[in-house]
Amino acid sequence: MKKLNMVPLQELNLADRFLFDEVIGATRIFLNTRGENDDEVSSELVEFLHYIENTTDQAAQTSSSERIHRIHDRVREVRQNEKVGVRYMLAWEEKYYAQEEARETGLTEGRAEGRAEGREDTILESIRNLMETLKLSADQAMEALKIPAGEREKYRAKI
Repeated sequence: MKKLNMVPLQELNLADRFLFDEVIGATRIFLNTRGENDDEVSSELVEFLHYIENTTDQAAQTSSSERIHRIHDRVREVRQNEKVGVRYMLAWEEKYYAQEEARETGLTEGRAEGRAEGREDTILESIRNLMETLKLSADQAMEALKIPAGEREKYRAKI
C-alpha cells in the first residue's frame, strides 16, 4: 500500500491550495475592489474591499468591522515574521516561474503547430495548382511533389 505524504494545509503552496480547493468543491468568487456600487452590497464587504485596496493600520482602525480588525492583526503578524515573508516570496516566485514556463511552452507549441499548418496549407495549394494547371490527378500531383505515401490520404481528404 502506498504511503500518503500528509502536509498541513498552511504549508501548501498556492498551486496546491488551488487544487485542494478544487477537490473539496470550494467555490472561488472574484470581487472588484474598485467597484462603484457600494449601496448594492453589505457595508462590511465594502469596508473589506476598501481595506484590501489600502491595507494600512489607519484603514483597519477606521473600520467598524471586527473581522477586518482580526484580518489586519494577522496581516501585521505575517509582515513582522521574516520566515513567513520569505515563504510567501518563495511561493510567489515559484508560481511566477511556473507560469512563465507554461507560457513559453504554450508559445513554442503554438508556433510549431502554426508552422505545421502553414506547410500543410502550402502543400494543399501546390497539389490543387498542379491539378488545375497541368490537369493532373491528385495522386499524380502528390507524386510530382514527392509527398510520402503515408501522408497522401490526409491530403486526399482535404482536396
